[in-house]
Amino acid sequence: KSDHHRFRVECENFMAELLSVKDAKEKLEAMSLMKRFPMCVEEIRKGTSRSVFSLSHLHSDSRLLRKACNETMQSRSLRKIIGLALHLGNVVNTFGSKCKKDTAEAIQLSSLLKLNQTKAFDSRTTFLEYIARILRRNCPHVLATYRKELTSLEPATQTRWVQSVADFHILEERLYKIRKMAICMAGTVQDEAKITTDHEVELLSATALGRFALEACVSSTSVYAEIEDTEVVLKSFVNYVGDLTAVDAQSILQTLADFCNHLDAAVEQAAKKESSARAPKKMKSLKATQQLVSTKRK
Repeated sequence: KSDHHRFRVECENFMAELLSVKDAKEKLEAMSLMKRFPMCVEEIRKGTSRSVFSLSHLHSDSRLLRKACNETMQSRSLRKIIGLALHLGNVVNTFGSKCKKDTAEAIQLSSLLKLNQTKAFDSRTTFLEYIARILRRNCPHVLATYRKELTSLEPATQTRWVQSVADFHILEERLYKIRKMAICMAGTVQDEAKITTDHEVELLSATALGRFALEACVSSTSVYAEIEDTEVVLKSFVNYVGDLTAVDAQSILQTLADFCNHLDAAVEQAAKKESSARAPKKMKSLKATQQLVSTKRK
């Protein structure tokens, strides 16, 4: 009982001392971040586990997204497939009219995902399946190459880029608070806005917390630069697609990945139907051959 009582008193004394410290909560958060930050930066650099925030895959996600956007913009086969869908859509909607005023010049991304549900010229064939038939007969090289041109498309849809960037901004806010706290601890500052860069470095160098803030800012600079570069590529990709209904680059990539999966399924379905259609002809040909052979024997 006495040990338990002494332990409880020590805990209470510790809490009492802690409550007397100015900005105790902020300082505890700063100590926690000081301990975790080196691991966080290392995870961002190597792209290892996600034990700190969601930043660990930020570097690899950045490269993957940029690669997927560039592949999509450079893919000739994908442009031909979407162009064919646009052309056939115009033919159906305008009943074959050649009047340019009635034709669409572009296709919405959301419409691509409806092609495997919309019926073409009969109640049995979908619009996408009809496109697959045309591609199989007239452009087999397009079907053979378009997946090879988009190797990063599917993996890019699994990234957590938006969440990683949001977590990085939270980390920046915490570092900013630590920097302000370190400046206040170093000396009396009447107007922080008037502090010069040299004076700020001098104030931050005076305490361990300030020195951490300086090192952390330097370490996060490269990450911030990578985010900026990637955002430029993503914005360029969204502008290239030109669909005003698209939310962001990753949603565009997701839509295109789903469309490619639908197309693969339509190609497989078209191949099955063509194979089953040829089967009766083969049977008739085989029977005719058998009859001819039996006639000659007689």
